[in-house]
Amino acid sequence: MKLINIRSTRDYELQCVIEIMSSFLNKDLTEIKILEIGSGTGAQAKLLKDLGFKITAIDISDSNYSNNRVFDIVNYNGKDIPFPDECFDVVFSSNVLEHIVDIEKFQFEMQRVLNKNGYAIHVLPSGSWRFWTNLSYYLAIVKRAAISIFSKKKQSPGLSSSSDYKKRSKRRIFQRLLPARHGEKGNVFSEIYHFSKWSWIREFSNCNWKIVKISKNHLFYTGHALLGGMVTIKTREVLSKFFGSSCNIFILKK
Repeated sequence: MKLINIRSTRDYELQCVIEIMSSFLNKDLTEIKILEIGSGTGAQAKLLKDLGFKITAIDISDSNYSNNRVFDIVNYNGKDIPFPDECFDVVFSSNVLEHIVDIEKFQFEMQRVLNKNGYAIHVLPSGSWRFWTNLSYYLAIVKRAAISIFSKKKQSPGLSSSSDYKKRSKRRIFQRLLPARHGEKGNVFSEIYHFSKWSWIREFSNCNWKIVKISKNHLFYTGHALLGGMVTIKTREVLSKFFGSSCNIFILKK
């Protein structure tokens, strides 16, 4: 059942989620009440609404995407979901849970608003994504260094000899030795474990979720820093068979 004209990795991902909902919920899809957590711009929520779903979207007011919203998103404090008990059939998030500091408490909040026959569907980064993203970061540094060395761009006269400039340059080099941490736990290397399927299984099991199914998104995200937008969705599908999927999709029941 293909409902989406797939133009991006997020479209592809959302199509996977819709197929999961259709296989697990014995309802007309347009009758399913969905809560999306951490909606960002609201692009996925808007697409779900356009397809006929009953979608409610929430995000923190100071989100990085708050000025670019394309959907009516409810602001909340990032801790307490502002809805009554058991009012949604599906609680959905996409690459969000890894950014929540008190993840244990928040999982009980999600269980509270989910009805007894409902499902939580979470798209989460995988350990393989973190590994290949770390590796590509250093390859991208080599690429930039090579471009810098062979470019004909000239420095401002006298700038390279100043002590302040040298100090700033050394500081920038040191800061760039490590890629940025993605989530709220550990560092870029320990995230390889924290984002693994087994780590998420333990996290969900500790909060009394029943893990119904774990799927892959069958896409390889890494490579933009090296290749820009040249990698097509089809190519990413093929690459995921060799290098692993960048996200796992967890289907849970309380």
